[in-house]
Amino acid sequence: MRFFGCPVTFDAPGNSITVADADLDRRRSLYDPALNALHRAYADRLLQQLAAAGTVAERVRQWLERAPLGDVGPEGPARQLNLSVRTLRRALHTEGTSWRALLDTARHGRARRLLETTALPLDRIAPLVGLSGATALVRAFTRWEGMPPGAYRSRYRPESPG
Repeated sequence: MRFFGCPVTFDAPGNSITVADADLDRRRSLYDPALNALHRAYADRLLQQLAAAGTVAERVRQWLERAPLGDVGPEGPARQLNLSVRTLRRALHTEGTSWRALLDTARHGRARRLLETTALPLDRIAPLVGLSGATALVRAFTRWEGMPPGAYRSRYRPESPG
């Protein structure tokens, strides 16, 4: 057939394509304009999706909102973002933050929400925000808010009259 440039046999006992060794050894052009255009369009589409998703720090913040904070490390969001931990840390540094700072902010926010919306005791809140116990929660919360969690809870969740 003219399309293949070689003889084509129908109803043969097997299917095969034979290629001469000389054709396999032939150097190919490194630049293919059509393939380059296809790759460029795909790369541009991926970059647009990344830009629409926000900064790496914002995407890590979103991941931390849903993550259990008990035993969390940068491996989780790095895997989610298809980055190595090292690349994640570099990207966060470039954006002016760090994994530790984002984790601390997430713990602070979650502690505030739990104190404002629940009556859980501090020793139950501490592991939910990734801290070792009530003492660690009191120290961290006082650093974050300038007051201990009990005072914060009283201010933002007053006891209802009995």
